[in-house]
Amino acid sequence: CLGKLENEQFDIIYIDPPYATEYIKKSIQKIIELNIIKEESQIIIETDDEQRILQEIENMDVEIVDKRKYGRATIIFLRKR
Repeated sequence: CLGKLENEQFDIIYIDPPYATEYIKKSIQKIIELNIIKEESQIIIETDDEQRILQEIENMDVEIVDKRKYGRATIIFLRKR
């Protein structure tokens, strides 16, 4: 689906895939590859496995801006480096 957005740019992208999948990592890679975010844009991801996601994204071209915990879900706010 992201490939269809190649000529678009967004201020906010919210990713809430099924838990225990690699969709977050794959989505972030594709978002960066297609350059569909601006420098000041935010990528917001929801997960129930914060540590796994942090490990998956640690070598990616994103930085963590904020993290918030709501029940079993963690919301992680990212910005492109």
